Amino acid sequence: MKYEAFFLCDACGHEWKTYYARLKTLEQGDVCENCLYRPCPPSLQDYRDRGCVAEPHFYRKLEEEK
Repeated sequence: MKYEAFFLCDACGHEWKTYYARLKTLEQGDVCENCLYRPCPPSLQDYRDRGCVAEPHFYRKLEEEK
């Protein structure tokens, strides 16, 4: 994998990291699994309906192994 992305969910505050091979895929965001499996308060129901997609907080390019 070429990129390591760090995410922070706006709805629940969960932090996680994921690895990607392509930058374009990374920029599409990731789904917060923490929000998918827990009850969602009515004020955040819109996040649940959209799958709790979070944008990358930041990412870095990993060193290529030789």
